[in-house]
Amino acid sequence: MRLIFLAFICFLALTCSCQRDWPNPMDSQAVLHGLLELPANNDLVYNPRPTFQWNSIPNAMAYQLQVDDAMDFRDPLVNESIDTLVFTPDFDLQAGSYFWRVQPIDIWSDAGGWSETWTVQIGHMVWDVDGNMYRAVKIGGQLWMAENLRVTHYRNGDALTHITDYSEWAYSQRGAYCIYGNNEIHAAVYGNLYNWYAIVDERGLTPEGWHVATDEEWKQLEMALGMDRYEVEESEWRGSDEGGKLKAISFWKDPNTGATNTSGFTALPAGKLSPATRPNNYNGMGSASYFWSTTERYDLQLWTRSLSYLYSSIGRYHTGKNTGLSIRCVQDGSSVDPQD
Repeated sequence: MRLIFLAFICFLALTCSCQRDWPNPMDSQAVLHGLLELPANNDLVYNPRPTFQWNSIPNAMAYQLQVDDAMDFRDPLVNESIDTLVFTPDFDLQAGSYFWRVQPIDIWSDAGGWSETWTVQIGHMVWDVDGNMYRAVKIGGQLWMAENLRVTHYRNGDALTHITDYSEWAYSQRGAYCIYGNNEIHAAVYGNLYNWYAIVDERGLTPEGWHVATDEEWKQLEMALGMDRYEVEESEWRGSDEGGKLKAISFWKDPNTGATNTSGFTALPAGKLSPATRPNNYNGMGSASYFWSTTERYDLQLWTRSLSYLYSSIGRYHTGKNTGLSIRCVQDGSSVDPQD
């Protein structure tokens, strides 16, 4: 009996000591710094169910996690008491900004102060019929894919024709794709190269709710980056630093003039397949990007966009329907007339 009593006294002493060691346990106005860990403050993640992680507080038995799209946490989307240091939501967070914080709770269920509030940005994502996921980014009023298309099937499941022989590609009038240098590794990084016939096939090449950009939608993008509304109507190289705002920092040859990727568009130098450059039909990987639009200039020519490692501007040229170029998609309904 004496031993039990001594053990109880030791337990009380220990728990009281624990309570004293916990910084400001009853001060609801205290802000606990250094508690949050991941996602980092202002981080951009492309996962609709990100894992939240924080550091331990001495003697805390649980933690209250709140996640919300409003900074006042009046009606949190996540409001969970957790006895671990990590939590992953069981539902998808929509693209946008979210705020999160954590509050330690002791063995008496008393709550300490809240951590500082961090922000996490959930990026836009889209999937094609093959299950490939693409990052997307909002530029001006438009939502653009931030990666080149690499789908190999139409929306109805029919396979696109994959052409590896130049002679067949040059004269084909079927929707088709190729991979730069017929090297599968390039497709994973740079996407596929498509002919015009694949773009206009009624079975649909792009993910549901998305389409290949028109020339007018490219102009809207360029104006959102700062190009003059009159200059967008010109051909060849136009603008000043707008192309640099689109280009990725890596993968390009030096000097990669003006590359900042401040738009998040992350254009990669995927090159092209050009019937006019035989025998070196594939050219430009590492030094240039070429993108389709759906707008015809002449019967056999369409407007395109180009980026170069030598320039920070944007090229507007026209090319033949049998050229193999990259595709960037824009979300349906996210564009307006650039003259509005």
